[in-house]
Order: sequence, then C-alpha cells, then structure tokens
Amino acid sequence: MIAFLVMPTFYSSVGSSDGRYTDVLAGVQSVLDAAGHHLLFSSYDPDYDAIPASVAENRVDGLLIWSNPPPATLLRLTRMLPTVIAERYVEDLPADMVLYDHEKSMRLMLQHLWDLGHRHIAILDQDHPSTPQRLRQTGAQQFFQHHPMPASITTLSRPRPISPTTNEQVADQFIEDLRKTEPRPTAVVLGDRGLGRIFIERSHAAGLDVPGELSVATLQDHMLNTYCDPQVTTFIVPTRAIGCAAAEMLLQRIEDPQCPPRELRILGQRVDRQSVAPPRGVVEVSTMKSRTS
Repeated sequence: MIAFLVMPTFYSSVGSSDGRYTDVLAGVQSVLDAAGHHLLFSSYDPDYDAIPASVAENRVDGLLIWSNPPPATLLRLTRMLPTVIAERYVEDLPADMVLYDHEKSMRLMLQHLWDLGHRHIAILDQDHPSTPQRLRQTGAQQFFQHHPMPASITTLSRPRPISPTTNEQVADQFIEDLRKTEPRPTAVVLGDRGLGRIFIERSHAAGLDVPGELSVATLQDHMLNTYCDPQVTTFIVPTRAIGCAAAEMLLQRIEDPQCPPRELRILGQRVDRQSVAPPRGVVEVSTMKSRTS
C-alpha cells in the first residue's frame, strides 16, 4: 500500500474542470495498479503538522508527497519510509523528487519571445516562496544574464502578491505600472497558471492591444487560457507523466532503499496561440522587406 500525502484542497481539485490533479492521480494510479499496489489518500494540513496515522503506524510501504510539510517534518517522513516528493525541491533529503521543469520552461519562453524580436520583456510572478516560483526566478536570471533588460523593466518585474482573490487587482496595477515604464515592454511572461485569461481581459479593459502592443504568455496551461480572445500561448504541463514518474520512482526506491536520491524534471510542450506575435516594428520591417524583394 502506498500513502499519497496531499493538501486538503487536493480533494476538491480532483475531478475539477481543469483536470490537473485528476491527471496526476490517473498517472500514479496506473503505475501502482500495474504493480499490484493500493493507493491510500492521506491529508496533510500544514497548520497542524500532524503525521497521518497510516504513516506513523507504518501501515504503508512507501510515501508520495504532494504537499508542503516543513523541512523538519519532511526529514522525519523520509527517514520513516521510502519517499518521493512531487513539485517541491528540498536539499539534503534521502528522497527522490519529481517536478515540472519550471526553470527551463521560463528560459525557453523568454528565448521564444526574444527570437520573435522582443527586446523589452517583463515578468509577472508571485511573491509567495515556493519551489516553482524559485525555479522560474532562476530560469529568468539565467536568461537575463545574456539578454539584460533595462533597470526600469527589472523593477516592473518584481514579484507581486498574486492569489485567486487578488488576481484582477494585481493585473490592473501591473498594467498601470507597465504603461508608465520606459522603455515600454512589448511582451510579458506570467508565472501564475491561472492569470492568463484575467490578464488578457484586464489588458483589453485598459486599452492595450494584445498581441499588437503587448504579447502575453504563461508557463503552465489552464483551461481558461482558451476561453479568452486572443487565446494564450503557454506550455502544456504533462501532469499524467509526472504522476507516472513519481509512482515509478517510488516503486524503485521501495525495491532499493539505499540507492542515491534522484531528481527528475519533466518539461512540457509549448503551444503557440494568438496572444504572442512579433513586436509591431519587427512586423513592419519584415513586411517592407517582402514588398521590396
């Protein structure tokens, strides 16, 4: 039997129209079913920091963690059972880790915008410290080391308090700040997966033409990214593959508890939609060349 340690909100998310956690669960379950293991949900609430009885009483063979216990609790859990941690990176733990490659997706999206001709690119991401946020920040830093932005755009790209209850206000403030920034960014990358549609709508409300004046891209898809005009360019996150990989790594660790800890990052596929285009100047130059050739 395998314990799947999740946040309480995971239960309400499974079966939702977005399907993210449903796909993760399907991937985990398919691998465990084939191996003859039963999956047991165990809820972890960081406000109480209590280890589930099924884990504390050693009634399971291994542990999958998709939640945010503090490091001390994680260390205790990994010493109790073979463990794989999903979507979180913690150093010096005797556990395997599997996560979406937020770092590389940020670099690749920035490079895509650069290749289209954008030279002033801003980032809107959350200020809540998490593994995905830190990885996105690292990817951006690596890219901007070789493609530096003006200080004004770096200031505009400071992390902001993004949450489901503040998305509209944060988008409005960012757009207002963007319109005052010189040089004006011609593209923005959104770190939060649920911000795409809202940012498009608030841009229109502020009189910004997307993608004419501002190209908009996110790093993880959300079903609402296709319910706006224009639809949002993004990365499709292979959530089922992440679930499969996490379960496979755990079964391997159960068989060989002494193997060195491993880290696996899985990259998604970019989907080009209508919210990203070359900057207007680049389009005009390209058009002039084609007309004179």
